[in-house]
Parts: sequence; C-alpha cells; structure tokens
Amino acid sequence: MSKKILIAIGSATILLLLGAWVYLFLFGTPESVGQALNNLNSPETPFDQPIVGSLDTTVAVGNNNLAQLTTRPVAGFVLVNTGSQPTIRYAEKGTGHIYEINVISGAEERLDGTTSANTTEAYFSKDGAEAVLVLADSTERSVVWRTAIGSGNSVPLSSNSHDFSWNEAGALRYTERTTTGTTAYENNGENLQLWSIPLSDVSVFFTENSAFVANNPAARLSGSLYEIQDGNLAKVIGPAYSFTGLPDPDGQFLLYRYFDTENQANVAKIKDLFTDEETIVPLSSVPEKCAFNSVRRRVWCASSFMFLGQDREYLNKWYRGEVVSADRIWTSDYGNWGVSSLEIDLSDAAGFDIDVIDMTVSDDGTMLLFRNKINDALWMYRLSEAPLEESEETITETEAAATTTDAF
Repeated sequence: MSKKILIAIGSATILLLLGAWVYLFLFGTPESVGQALNNLNSPETPFDQPIVGSLDTTVAVGNNNLAQLTTRPVAGFVLVNTGSQPTIRYAEKGTGHIYEINVISGAEERLDGTTSANTTEAYFSKDGAEAVLVLADSTERSVVWRTAIGSGNSVPLSSNSHDFSWNEAGALRYTERTTTGTTAYENNGENLQLWSIPLSDVSVFFTENSAFVANNPAARLSGSLYEIQDGNLAKVIGPAYSFTGLPDPDGQFLLYRYFDTENQANVAKIKDLFTDEETIVPLSSVPEKCAFNSVRRRVWCASSFMFLGQDREYLNKWYRGEVVSADRIWTSDYGNWGVSSLEIDLSDAAGFDIDVIDMTVSDDGTMLLFRNKINDALWMYRLSEAPLEESEETITETEAAATTTDAF
C-alpha cells in the first residue's frame, strides 16, 4: 500500500475521532442511536417544536383558580353549560378533531375524529352541537360547517366566509367578504341574505337583535364603529386612528380604543348606547382580550400596559405577531367604569408569559376561558361566585396613563 494512501487513511481516522470528541463534548453520551441522530440538528437550524398531546384521558383541572386545560393547540372552543357538569368543547388545531372536557372531573373525550387537515380556526354554536372550521395553508383557504358534531355531516361554505355566530334560535350567521363589500347571511336550513355594505376590510359582531361593524385597525388610517340599522350603516363612534371596538352581547355598551394624536397616547372608552354617555376606562379593550357578563354586570380585559402606551403601532405589531403581551386580567363594574381592579397577573401566576386571545366568560360569571396566543393552549380561570370586592390593586384611567408613560 502506497505511502499516500496510508497518510489519507490516517488523516480521515483522526478527523473522525476529533468529530466524535466534539460531539460528546457538546451533547454528552447518547442513550440511544435515535438520540444521537436527533442531536445532529444544528442549533442554527430552525425547526418546529409542536405541542405534544397527552395520552391521558383526564385533565388536571386542579384546585387552583388558574389551570391549563390542554397541551394540544386549540383552534376554537365553547363552554357548554349542562347544569352541575359544565363541559368545554374544543377543536384541535391542525387536525380539526373535536374534544370535550368535563370542567368538574377533568375527564376528556374525543367526540369527533374526522380529520380536517390544516384547521386554523374553529367556531362553535352555543350548545356545542355544531362547528365551523376554517382550513388554511399558504396557498388556499376553505370553510367547513359541521352541522352535527360526531355524525360526519358537513356543508362547505364560501372560502371568503367570516364572522361566524349563532343566534338564540340556533341559526348560523356569517358574512362573505369580497373586494367590493361585505354581505351577511343567516342559515337555518335555508340561506337568507340579511344585509350588504360597501366595506370589506371589517370585523362584524352579531348581537341577538343587531350587528355592529368595525373597520380593521390601522395605525395611520382612521376607523369607526357602525351599527346595522334597516340594512344600512349608521356610525356610532369614530373616526379615529388605530381604532378597535367591541359591543357587549346585549348591545348596550361599546368598549373601544383609539390613538389620540393630540396627546400622543392610546385611549380607551366605553359608551352606553341607552344613555349616550361616554366614560374613559383604564382597559385595553382589544376585542380578542375582553369579555362582558350581564349577570355579574362586569367586563374583564387582559392586557399589558403597552396597549395603552404611546406606541401607536403596538396593536398592529401584536396582531402581526411581532410582540408578545405578558398579560394581567383587569375587571370593571358596570356602575363604575372609571376604575379597574386587578383580578390576576397571569404570567406571574403561571411562571411564563400568557398572551390572552379569545377571552370568554361563562353565563353565570364564574369562569373565564381563553387561549394563549403563544402556543394556542386552552386555559381556565375560576372567578369567585360572590360579588367581587375591590381588590387591593386598582387603577384609574389617569394612573394607567402615568404608568404607561413611565414604561417608555
């Protein structure tokens, strides 16, 4: 064997031994071949770390007021009140499988194993018997209405359908958006057009007897909130920059925020449509983070002070996923809108950031449900059944502005 070949073999052997030493130095001794292969991912190589669903059939609801209910990512959920055994139905993000959790016992059951690939959003009827799933990837969007969960019955809806809601009679209401406008429909076995407006970049909030329309927020463009009256738009609030608005389910109160260009700060207010009275409130009033309850006569909002700060771009940054809000939950009483009490610092209680979306309150006002925007896990927070006393930490609109200013 030639001298050159021997030198080449020796060099290769040395390099292999050196590589093995570097591997063991970085990762330690592997317990299996699979572990060694998995560790070959470069730290600089991005890869997904999906939430792994537990094989257990019982959720640890625990005795604490705050509890994480799922490890699966959730596309949407509903609280179904069935007497002493309330349950939560939710759709798993990605698969569209539908599960049910007994809030008291923690027992979890899969109700519908029909796979709807690329499920990103889910909306449920109030009794949890029906669901609308939105399926979307980078190139295509489709919408499926499961008219009876567990039966396999489904109806395709237009790919540009949005704003899904059910009325007390069980009829599905939704909108279709085009480049020229938005049209609302009601479907209870037969599709009926409700109204049509010449705005397309909007969000629609259905109440039992009406509907409200808000322009999607833009930091440098003004928006308003309208009520549909006799099929036409009637402006209620606005226009204002970076505007967001949310009506309570009864259609009496409108909670909204906007950027005040004169004072260079975000401002939140509530308007009583019955009395036409407006009050400045120290709440973030982002629609995805607030929930009204007429029984307790309270509203709960999750936020960090950044939402009421001086950055007019912050809201849109949050919608785009560029920033995370480490949330606290605040509550205000219908009779004292100008003061908010701290309910819980979620991120402090959990030990990591919780960025609330899809805030929902139970009909009796004893439970808040929401998703963590960071990983789509579903959470529950138990509220006391007795009327809430003013907590040790309260904040007024003036104090909120001062605190927020100090943050910058």
